[in-house]
Amino acid sequence: MALMRTGGGLSIRCLLLTSAVILLAVIPSQASVMRFLSVEELADKSSQVVRAKIMRQTTYWTANHEGIYTEIDALVIGDLKSAGAPAPGPRAGERHLTIIQAGGVIDGVSLDWTGRPKFNDGEDLVLFLAPYERTDLQDQRLLVVGGKQGRMRVVRDAKGNPMVERDLAGVLDAPFIEGDEPKGPAPRRDLMTFDELRNKIHAGRGGVR
Repeated sequence: MALMRTGGGLSIRCLLLTSAVILLAVIPSQASVMRFLSVEELADKSSQVVRAKIMRQTTYWTANHEGIYTEIDALVIGDLKSAGAPAPGPRAGERHLTIIQAGGVIDGVSLDWTGRPKFNDGEDLVLFLAPYERTDLQDQRLLVVGGKQGRMRVVRDAKGNPMVERDLAGVLDAPFIEGDEPKGPAPRRDLMTFDELRNKIHAGRGGVR
C-alpha cells in the first residue's frame, strides 16, 4: 500500500514496508497492489452489507495536524446483510451509517492510499462494512471492507432494472469477465443482479474476520 501526500505543488510519497510495496515496483504503473476479493470473501469479512445513498462527506485533520480522515454519512436504502441497527436519521424511518477512512483533501493537501474508495454525494451504492473499532461497542463508525472493492455502484440496465457494478480497475488476480475483455488501461467492471449479489453474500460463512 502506498500513501501520497500532496500540497502546494509538493509531492511526498511514503511507501510502507510490506510485500505490496515490493510488488508495486514490478507491476505496470496503471495497476495497483490490491488482491482480488470475491463477493463471498467480502461478505465474510463484513458485519453488514447495505444499499445506501451517500448524503455528505466531512474531511478533517487529526489533532496533531499530521493525518487526514474523511467521514461519510450514508442513508440506508436496504439491508443485504445486517448486524445491529444503524443510527436513526432526522426523519422518521431514516437510518444512517457513519463511515470513516484515512485520507481525503483539505486545505489544499491530499492524503491518499492505493485502492481507497472514493465517494460522491448522491451516489447509490452497495457497501460492505465492518466496525471501525471492534473492541469499542459504543463506537458505531464503520470501515469499507476491501478498499474500493467494498464499494459497488448501483446502475440500470437497458430495461431500467437495477444492477450492481464492481469496478475492478487495478485489482490483481481478477478473474476473467465473460465476454470481451476491455483493451489497454480501460476499467474492468463486473455486472450482477441484486439476486445474484444476495446469493453470493449468503454463500459466505458470515460474520467478521
